[in-house]
Amino acid sequence: RRVHPALFFGYERVERGGSYVFVATPEKTVLDMVYFGLDPGSVPGLDHGRLARMAEAYRAVGGYRARRVLRWLRCCARRS
Repeated sequence: RRVHPALFFGYERVERGGSYVFVATPEKTVLDMVYFGLDPGSVPGLDHGRLARMAEAYRAVGGYRARRVLRWLRCCARRS
């Protein structure tokens, strides 16, 4: 799958085995799941302010996948 370059954010650097890896935050993981058409189900403990801020990048990218993220945010994110 391809991800628009503007959507490469929301990762934290984690040290592992003398090196490091980048791991997506829970909010970014959920938004990417929705972007690719997967149902994240109920995800307690999400930072809804962070979700809304991250969603702005999807809005700027546009397209049907980004619209899916924005729809999910409006209708489903608050129930998580």
